[in-house]
Amino acid sequence: MEQEHHLFKSRHIAFQIAILLKGLDGLLEIAAGLVFSIVRPEGISRFVFFLTHGELAEDPGDFLSNQLVAAAHLLTPGTELFLVFYLFVHGAVKVFLVGSLWHNKAWAYPASLGVLSVFLFYQIFRVALSHSPLLLVFSVVDAVIIWLIWRDWQGIKRRLNKKSLDLQSLT
Repeated sequence: MEQEHHLFKSRHIAFQIAILLKGLDGLLEIAAGLVFSIVRPEGISRFVFFLTHGELAEDPGDFLSNQLVAAAHLLTPGTELFLVFYLFVHGAVKVFLVGSLWHNKAWAYPASLGVLSVFLFYQIFRVALSHSPLLLVFSVVDAVIIWLIWRDWQGIKRRLNKKSLDLQSLT
């Protein structure tokens, strides 16, 4: 019994850390959406050039720098508008769900599982199209977070059922 409690507590701490990271991710997405809504594509291209030109002069094959430059060149006003909308909505939904999970709202567990699974399937679709190793890593992390949410939800339901059974035995 005591060992089960410690296991639940350890998983719950991992769950809390994971959702805090997911909430931070959502806040960063909102901030990025704000930046993209203010800065025009040419300004972003200049900033990316400023960040990467030294590294590319040293190592023209630098993977990350080349990815950043390629992404900056793909930005157009239309893609920027989509990106702003996507980042704001995606980030706000994550922050809302994380806040609800943190406050132990019962509905937030299945809602988070559903919404984050949809986000994950979209990311996997994007990985299939882009073959992005970074997006693949984010997808694996998101899958782990979804698993942690599910495990925490199952643990809470088990504990509630056990308390309910204990109360029934008293009557």
